[in-house]
Amino acid sequence: MKKKIPESLALIYCKRCGRIKSPEGYRPPDKESLAGAIEHQLHHLKLQVTVRSFDLEKKDKVVSVEYKFPVDGDYVFIDVDTPVTMDHQICLDDYRKSSGYYEAIIQLRGNKERIERMVVKITKFLDARGAFIGKIEETDAGIDLYTSDKSLTGKFFLFYKLKTKKSYTLYSIRKGKEIYRHTYLLRLD
Repeated sequence: MKKKIPESLALIYCKRCGRIKSPEGYRPPDKESLAGAIEHQLHHLKLQVTVRSFDLEKKDKVVSVEYKFPVDGDYVFIDVDTPVTMDHQICLDDYRKSSGYYEAIIQLRGNKERIERMVVKITKFLDARGAFIGKIEETDAGIDLYTSDKSLTGKFFLFYKLKTKKSYTLYSIRKGKEIYRHTYLLRLD
C-alpha cells in the first residue's frame, strides 16, 4: 500500500496567470483544483485525494495530502507531505490574449460618453463569463472591440436587447467546416 503513494508530484501551472492545470482546465490554485490535478495524475492507482494544506509560494513546495485507499471493503487514510515540482506552460486563455486572438468585432459608433459606458458594460459581461476583449482600437468614427467569443458577444446584445447590424467574414476552414468572424455595429446616438 505504501508503495502506491508517490514520493513527489509534478503539477502544471500557467506562468502568466498562476492557475493550476486540472482535468477541468486551468483553475485558481485552491484545495479542490490541486486535489483534482493530483487525482488525475494518479488515476491509475485508484486513490482518492484530499489536500489538507499547501504552500506553492515557497522555494521548497510541499502539498499535505490525505490519500484514501480501498482495502478489503474498508478504507485506509494516510497523510503525507509530498514535495511538488511546478512545470510551467501558458494556458489557452493567456495564449489567446497575448496573440491577439479574436472571434468577433464590436464597432461602437456615436456619442463618446455612451461609448465609454458601453465598453465598461461589455467588458464586465464578457469577463464574468470567461471571455475577454483582446484589443481596443480607436477609430475616427468610434471604437472597435475585438472579443474572444462570438457566441457570448451575440448573447450580450440579446441580453440587453440592443439592435445591431451584423456581418460575417470567412476566417478559416477547419476539417471542412467554414469558420466565420462576426462583426457587430452598434450606434449609440
